[in-house]
Amino acid sequence: MDVSRSMIGNPTNFQHTGHIGSRDVEIPGDQLIALQNQMKSKGGYDTTYKVGIYISAVHYLK
Repeated sequence: MDVSRSMIGNPTNFQHTGHIGSRDVEIPGDQLIALQNQMKSKGGYDTTYKVGIYISAVHYLK
């Protein structure tokens, strides 16, 4: 079944609670914990899931 734009409605009750950028992992541990606690306070963390992440990388020598 193909999905067309006409089949997709507008978001309902969407609330943007925050954004984590790629550089945010470089912040000091205590600030990272504070950020995590702030995000957890927004809800949706009742259930956690373990997710495996696989990254293919090529190392180039100069």
